[in-house]
Amino acid sequence: MKYGVKNIRLVSFVSLSLMIILSFSPSIAGAYMATQYSTSADFSVGNLVAFDASGQPVLASLVTSDYSGVVSSKSKGSIDIANSGTVNVLVSDVDGPIKSGSRIGVSAFAGIGTILQSGRTMVGIALESIDGGASNLWQTIKVSNGSTNSSSTVRIAQVLVQLSQDSGNSQSSGTGLVNSIQQAANNLVGHSVAIWQVIAALVIGLGSLILAFGLLFSSGRESFLSLGRNPLASDVILHGMWRILAVSVVIMLLGLTITYFILKVGS
Repeated sequence: MKYGVKNIRLVSFVSLSLMIILSFSPSIAGAYMATQYSTSADFSVGNLVAFDASGQPVLASLVTSDYSGVVSSKSKGSIDIANSGTVNVLVSDVDGPIKSGSRIGVSAFAGIGTILQSGRTMVGIALESIDGGASNLWQTIKVSNGSTNSSSTVRIAQVLVQLSQDSGNSQSSGTGLVNSIQQAANNLVGHSVAIWQVIAALVIGLGSLILAFGLLFSSGRESFLSLGRNPLASDVILHGMWRILAVSVVIMLLGLTITYFILKVGS
């Protein structure tokens, strides 16, 4: 029985540690896939990119060809273009404030994303908020406005974005289990929820439930076996069962609380 309790305590400690680490590590999904392209044009990291008729990368906007990805890094004569994963994207707040969970889309400004508008191509979901009053996060530049064939002065900043695999569909919520769960999460917390939040919440929520019920099952089985072998120690054994029950309830409540906290980020 002592050996079993030690194992249970070890599993509990490791599992709780993993839950806490995951809950405070949104950047865990920070990897991305990128392809290198040669170019003589000047791009900035975070620019939205499309390709012209000759196959050369150009700044993406409403008047260019289909959006293809984001400049994730650059060097002399070449750029890396990411179309999946998590990267920094240059955005403007002209169409609304950027918050965690906001859908980012292609805008009228060359290479710059804004809050997704109806009929536009989705780039991804913002994983962090940018305070409109934090001037040190913003810089004011002149960019080409393809809709008016003129230059416009806008504020831009970099924000971490989970790129969408469904970039060709404007505001498409998609189908499938993940999208259904994401929509349910949106309704639960009252704002848009990023994919990483859904995945982390599922891992932690389900993990805490599995761990709690696993503890109850294993401790209950060992307790009943111990009662059969040594009925005189029933008080000690039952006391241990109540302790395990209390630990299991705490694990479930902690897991559900962390799950809600992850989904609530960005509200």
